[in-house]
Amino acid sequence: MSATRRPARRYTLAFDVGGTNVKAALLGKTGDQVSDRIKEPTPDGLTPGRLLALLERMAAHAPHYDRIAVGIPGIVHGDVVYSLPASGSRAFKKFPLGAALQERLGVPVRVTNDAAMHGLAAIRGRDVELVMTLGTGLGTALFVDGRLSAHYQTLPDDGDSISPYGDRVRQRIGRKRWERRVHALFEQLRIITNYDHLYVGGGNAKRLEAPLPRYVTRIHNVAGLLGGHRLWECGDVP
Repeated sequence: MSATRRPARRYTLAFDVGGTNVKAALLGKTGDQVSDRIKEPTPDGLTPGRLLALLERMAAHAPHYDRIAVGIPGIVHGDVVYSLPASGSRAFKKFPLGAALQERLGVPVRVTNDAAMHGLAAIRGRDVELVMTLGTGLGTALFVDGRLSAHYQTLPDDGDSISPYGDRVRQRIGRKRWERRVHALFEQLRIITNYDHLYVGGGNAKRLEAPLPRYVTRIHNVAGLLGGHRLWECGDVP
């Protein structure tokens, strides 16, 4: 009987594209971070061309990688971006980011929503789990028994009616009032989704100072990069 060969474990270059900054790090064969994290500001007036140029420039800092994972704050399916609200540009509709970046860098590329990428690093893989990212705007990803069911992204902060949980609103109304809104959202989303556990991450998760409900866990912002390894190991994540 011939032995079955296990697929070789690979190095993953992970990108976490945010409304304010783009971060990148190299992940080792078991998903641990093996390089310093690098960060560049997200360009104003972001276009597909500017995004590709930025990712290519940042990739040049990595000595070696076999594949790329990108988490992006928008609607994504099949490595194609269908919307990127923070850019305000319709040029991202049906933009094949995965294929375009693969052509530039010569390695396979997978793309998913940034909240989904955070979740991949944090979820337990059972029951209904919801992931929320608090940053320039608000992102959510819903997992059922470890499989991504849906993800959603708000518009950037142009007013309370659009994104009452984002960064500019927090600065305008103050941290305590903003935090009360976020805690109320925990309860609203529990009614809507019947989640068993919620994970909250993103740059503003650290600003939640009041005790969290027992069914809410804060995750470190680096999860937006670490999820890149599991994005490749899980074959069914859009």
